[in-house]
Amino acid sequence: RRVISMVANISNAESPIPTEIYAMRGRKDFLSVGAPEYAGGIFVPGLRNNLIVIRDVAGAEEVPIIVHEYAHFLLGGHSKVNYPRWFNEGLAEYVSAPQERPGLFVVGGVQESRVISMSRFRWLPLRDIIDPQGMEDWGRERRTMFYTSSWALVHYLHHGPNHKTLPEDLNNYIKLLDAGTDNIEAFEDAFDVSVDELDKDVREYFGERDSGTRTIPGYVLDTKDIVPDFVAEVREISKEEISLALGDAALTLGELDEAKRWFTIASEDPQLRAEAEAGIGDTYKFQDDYETALPYFERSIELAPDNPYVQLDYAEYWHDRAEATEDADERSAYITTARKHYVAAWKLDNTMPETYAMYGQTFLLDGDSPEKAVEMLEQAEALLPSNIGIRVW
Repeated sequence: RRVISMVANISNAESPIPTEIYAMRGRKDFLSVGAPEYAGGIFVPGLRNNLIVIRDVAGAEEVPIIVHEYAHFLLGGHSKVNYPRWFNEGLAEYVSAPQERPGLFVVGGVQESRVISMSRFRWLPLRDIIDPQGMEDWGRERRTMFYTSSWALVHYLHHGPNHKTLPEDLNNYIKLLDAGTDNIEAFEDAFDVSVDELDKDVREYFGERDSGTRTIPGYVLDTKDIVPDFVAEVREISKEEISLALGDAALTLGELDEAKRWFTIASEDPQLRAEAEAGIGDTYKFQDDYETALPYFERSIELAPDNPYVQLDYAEYWHDRAEATEDADERSAYITTARKHYVAAWKLDNTMPETYAMYGQTFLLDGDSPEKAVEMLEQAEALLPSNIGIRVW
């Protein structure tokens, strides 16, 4: 997170929501929470938290993919800046294979997969990278080389002869794009370079297709400079806490029976019972069994009325019921109840983007106040601009 702030020249890459990482001991446990069989690790962005699930095995090749996706989240989350696709993908690749040495953190190194792509496939002209027209129709090789070439361009801009002016040049480039300037013209004006000349320079920088035979520079950072005041908190957690976490992960990934099992174990701890009861309620709600779900949510509210997440879960229960019914009177009553608990959650914690996003959507259900819906969704986007779902709504 700190390195993204430094290499992208953004003031703050902090996130308004936590990122939870689950390292699963074996394949069976990994699949049990709903992780896909074809993957060794996944990144799932959300409104309440981001979820990373990995198989804890030596030499896991999925880690760079997860870091790549996490970089997108951070780049999209600090502001409403619309980075061009080549920079967004290139920077995510640039930081996705960090290396740790004693007291040091190294970014910008060459991934083996990119070296292989350079040696096997034809380089794409930088014009096609900066202005990728019709990319939805590209074949696999061209798409692969888009990522490779974007990474190569970002790497060159960070370490080439004009790297010191990169922050200012990039800022000017984005301003020109926002003003409607043509992609190629904006790039050439901002970076004061011909795209065709730069194409030759980048290929020479990487030795054409022979990039594996030379040393490619990266950033070597002292960990004390990156996070000078960081102290890790390490503690032993109970079986019930672990079960609650696994229940949340399984629920996020749609493994409802497994989630219910974990939430049932977690409910044995009096301190966790409210959240666990709401979790069990969610498993029934997502099966459209609203009557069975209701007592679980009611118990969760009774146990922890001052927990904003419990209030939020209860609000979303009534929200979903409102969407499910075709009876106008029922829908109106359910919406009213949902809004009451959204407001209760907001009063307990007004920094949760999920509350604004979901509360805003209730005004789309009855169609009476679309302006209110837009206002709330804008508040949610201001807190979490990287979330695509909010933009779609």
